Amino acid sequence: MDKVTQRVASGRAEIDSLALPVETKTYKPVAFGHVADALDDAMEDHHAELMDLGYTDTTATYWLNPKKTQMRYERTFHQPHGLIGIRAVGQTSSDKTMPIEYGLEGDVKVCSNGMVSTMWQYVSARRHTKFRHLEYAMAAKEAIHNLGPFAAQLENDRKVMTERTLSDDEFYGFLGRIWGHKVIGSNAINDVSKEWHNPTREAFLDRNLWSAYNATTEVMKSSPMMNQRERMNNLHSLALTY
Repeated sequence: MDKVTQRVASGRAEIDSLALPVETKTYKPVAFGHVADALDDAMEDHHAELMDLGYTDTTATYWLNPKKTQMRYERTFHQPHGLIGIRAVGQTSSDKTMPIEYGLEGDVKVCSNGMVSTMWQYVSARRHTKFRHLEYAMAAKEAIHNLGPFAAQLENDRKVMTERTLSDDEFYGFLGRIWGHKVIGSNAINDVSKEWHNPTREAFLDRNLWSAYNATTEVMKSSPMMNQRERMNNLHSLALTY
């Protein structure tokens, strides 16, 4: 049986064409495009900082869940010769399954796998009133900060994981640990194991914690958007303490 794709690449035209839920006295829906625009505005404030840090390569990507009720917008910045880029994220839903959230992640250049630092948390805009547009704009600006220290922290964490060699038995221990902490479900265990033994990319042939981490995040790219940030945080903490 083919696996169900939990996220589908989209574009701005489709995003703008999606109908909003009905507004009520206590709930005011926000268009997916407006959530993305707030992230763009926040990143514009950091244009000079990004240039000073050498981040010149930029991509913008929209993702939807199969029902088109959840949206994730990513702005990714890479240095020409860097290994890990900066990914700014805005996400929301039209069915109240996800709040409007903004945050920073890492982006492993060779594979676009995600990476987080638990020191940089997502910022949510939870109100559903007519003033909500003010709150999500502020949330986007609050979430995007200290880009230089953020990138340095990710690089340091990558180095720690790269220097930690793993045998197959140690990998199995790591796999059991992330399953026990609900980073991945039972259905994903075999997929992560296969990715460890036969990496999709040569960059992860080395038998170390960094390869195990990316075997996991490679599989997680096809997982549902809801609660993924929490699971990524758990993965990062578990890897650094393994």
